[in-house]
Amino acid sequence: ETVVVASVWEALVQDAHFETGWPLEALVCELDSTCQLRVHLNSFAQALENVLRNAIRHSPVHGVVRLRGRRDGDSWCLVVEDQGPGVADADLERIFEPYLRLDGTQGSGFGLGLSIARRAIELQGGELWASRGAQGLRMNLRLPAANV
Repeated sequence: ETVVVASVWEALVQDAHFETGWPLEALVCELDSTCQLRVHLNSFAQALENVLRNAIRHSPVHGVVRLRGRRDGDSWCLVVEDQGPGVADADLERIFEPYLRLDGTQGSGFGLGLSIARRAIELQGGELWASRGAQGLRMNLRLPAANV
């Protein structure tokens, strides 16, 4: 189905704000309604939520989590970037392994969120990978664009 990414982000941000207390103005979306994907709504939303919650968990108290993107042919390239400590280059692929929690990782999760997110994105013909951001971790998503 056709999914407006900014609308999904807004719903996820509202939930995250309610549950974590993170200020809404620190969960920034730089996309407008023209960013539309051809994906399964629930699977995409779950994947994006896992990425968002991971970014919040690893960002400093006054940090900002930002979603931005650009159209690239038949795809949208989305980026969720946090201001946390980031991940060593050697661990950028390892963080997607199920049950893996890097030393010093905060929180009490099982290490499944990013693994589940990657699988959900791949099942929709997309990709999810990590890279180093300007200040923290950058999660990159490439997904099929809706024909707009």
